[in-house]
Amino acid sequence: MKEITHYLLKEFLKKGAEDIILSANSAQKTAQKFSNNKISIAKQKEMQEITIFIAKKQKVFTTALKQCNKKAAREIVKESMQLLKHTETKKDYAGIAKGPFTYKKLQLYDKKIASLNLKEILKDTFPKKQRAEGVIEKEIFSKYLLTSSGVNKKEKGTRLYLSIRCMQNKLATGHQTAVSRTLKDFTYKQAAQTATEIAKLADTKRKKVQGKFTILFEPYAYANILESIGSAASAFSIDAGLSFLDVKKGEKVADEMVNIYDNGLEKNGFCATAFDSEGVPTRKTTIIKKGKRENYLHNTTSAKKYKTKSTGNAGILSPSPRHIVMNKGKETKEELLSQIKKGVYVTNLFYTRFNNQRTGDFSSIPRDGTFYVENGEIKHALKDIRISDNVLGMLQNTIALGKKQQQILKWETQTPCTLPHILMDKVRVTKPN
Repeated sequence: MKEITHYLLKEFLKKGAEDIILSANSAQKTAQKFSNNKISIAKQKEMQEITIFIAKKQKVFTTALKQCNKKAAREIVKESMQLLKHTETKKDYAGIAKGPFTYKKLQLYDKKIASLNLKEILKDTFPKKQRAEGVIEKEIFSKYLLTSSGVNKKEKGTRLYLSIRCMQNKLATGHQTAVSRTLKDFTYKQAAQTATEIAKLADTKRKKVQGKFTILFEPYAYANILESIGSAASAFSIDAGLSFLDVKKGEKVADEMVNIYDNGLEKNGFCATAFDSEGVPTRKTTIIKKGKRENYLHNTTSAKKYKTKSTGNAGILSPSPRHIVMNKGKETKEELLSQIKKGVYVTNLFYTRFNNQRTGDFSSIPRDGTFYVENGEIKHALKDIRISDNVLGMLQNTIALGKKQQQILKWETQTPCTLPHILMDKVRVTKPN
């Protein structure tokens, strides 16, 4: 694809495009599903695609080339330049980053993953006295970035992903995921063990509660909300009026123990990369520091508008988080539970939706094992409840943070998040409508 990528750059320049970004991506993915502790047939998929961004006279257009040959390339150049003429002018567009750049070296590829038989992993994964279902995936990928502003950079990597739901019975379940760029850091056994323990705990009578409670969130549960904090820090969200972080720098938005940052260079980060979609080197950017709003995430255009520098968060059109991290505390999960007089322990959330993105009002439904806690002891499982609260209000009512962090990626958390257990007070619990 490298040859076609250079051909596209030359052809777009001939046709008068002023800014060009070409990202050639290829991937080999193997997925092994399992159900009732039995392994099904593995599925393999190969992908090749060149993502295209062009701009001329403050008009921008994006598309993708899936047939990587010169004939298809010529056609897409012609079609793209024609469509570019009819797009609206973006008056705030400020061009793309000027390269070349110097990049940090990251450990993104593990040859042990490339030769890994996924069935060997699954042999050590299934619980002995419970049913388990889910999927394990491995991916080998490469990307090549070429721009009209002097960026010419290649990167390759590997990824492992496990999603496992363990079932004591149809109502008593636990769910976890494990993700990694290297085999040695793939915590699949811990994920299976945690899911197993949650399912066992959930094998009790299930009751309902309503009101404001102290809540202990598993990292797997709160990751949904943490992802929204990263998205709210994007300059695009601020400009669109869709961010609860649209407050003055230095304004208090959380308890002072809370620190949150985005880091495209996160060690073993599932989406870690040395460069963003413009070729700008990625880095760590603090979003909340000691409870106060710190920085937004920028690409070249938004950075110019805000009179600052790009944070290395460019997507193909707007800035977005790469890997969101919340700091850890000093207490174990058991020590956090012991602080709850009357409260709730939440292991998973799904269907997290915002009633008002501008204010941060949201609701989310606890799933799998959810428990009522009294005087630090889990009493019974809960059913038919919903978390209905405000992101900033919950952050300001943070009581304590766990001492261990976990990287989370799942269906409702598409941006990787690393976070600890979180204990929050006065969280509103309601009944589903």
